[in-house]
Amino acid sequence: MADEADNSLLTLMRRMDARTERMAEDIHHLEVRVTALEEAVVENSRRFERLEHRVGRIERALDPIDLQ
Repeated sequence: MADEADNSLLTLMRRMDARTERMAEDIHHLEVRVTALEEAVVENSRRFERLEHRVGRIERALDPIDLQ
């Protein structure tokens, strides 16, 4: 009887260990994906800033000149 309880407990612990390992792998994959998303957001932000700068230069170049 005690042997069966030990085996059941060992089986349960092995399942919990396997589940924990899968969760750790899933978390790692999520971390990698979030990092990639963060890098993409930073790159897009830089591109947007460059575009804002270029549009500002174009707008200044197109501003009417006061001929008075």
